[in-house]
Amino acid sequence: MGGGKSKKKPAKLVVVPEGLQIEDDKQFYKDICAALLPVVGPGYLTLMTKQTGLRCLVYIRQPTSPVVQGREGPIPALPLFLDDRQSAWLVVELESEFGVPLTLKHVSLKLWQGTTIETAHLCFRAEWDVRDSESNHAQPHWNVHAPRGMSEAYAPELDFRTFSDQEQVDNHSSFAEFVRAEAAAAAQPAPAAAQNFGLSVQQMHKFHFAMAANWHVANGRAGPPVSSAQEVVAWISSCARYIKHQFAFVMGA
Repeated sequence: MGGGKSKKKPAKLVVVPEGLQIEDDKQFYKDICAALLPVVGPGYLTLMTKQTGLRCLVYIRQPTSPVVQGREGPIPALPLFLDDRQSAWLVVELESEFGVPLTLKHVSLKLWQGTTIETAHLCFRAEWDVRDSESNHAQPHWNVHAPRGMSEAYAPELDFRTFSDQEQVDNHSSFAEFVRAEAAAAAQPAPAAAQNFGLSVQQMHKFHFAMAANWHVANGRAGPPVSSAQEVVAWISSCARYIKHQFAFVMGA
């Protein structure tokens, strides 16, 4: 009989995917639909899913939702404000990575505006990249797209994967240039995007405007972490409601 002590097996290193773990994804999406229903009006909300490998995109839609042409192809849009002058539609997109549990990576609320759904264009996005590590960009944040007239074609918006790959790249454009560009645009018809016009169309929609920063306190942060599925649900519904109210305000409704 051996008198030596048994050797302990080395502990396994478990790598947890970056993002928010969603234990019950069916209930999570059901809660989002229920929270958005008072914002978009009476009816029924359901899901449209696009999957590529482990990457899953979920869009909130109505059975009769019109579609807009996004970077992922035709995607459903929810009516926010319908008027003879200008109308607005909201695309609600959630990006996840399949697994048990599901890992939420990215949430995006995209406002499309136009006289009709066929002429609508992307104006801005309210987004939250769900990460565990420190980010150089504020989470959540707004991204503004160039208005019509600045360029004949719109720059493609960055998806979460492309944005993650480019996050560490230095941005050499300053906020002062953006302010000068805004002043120039207000004084004359918007010229075509060029290097001497401050922020170009390609640069403008990459600028992250902090949404929940507390820079007014000591050691303030660019944004709070998200720690639960219910926090995500509350943020989506509250942000959508705010966007709707602001659009109605500027339209004088």
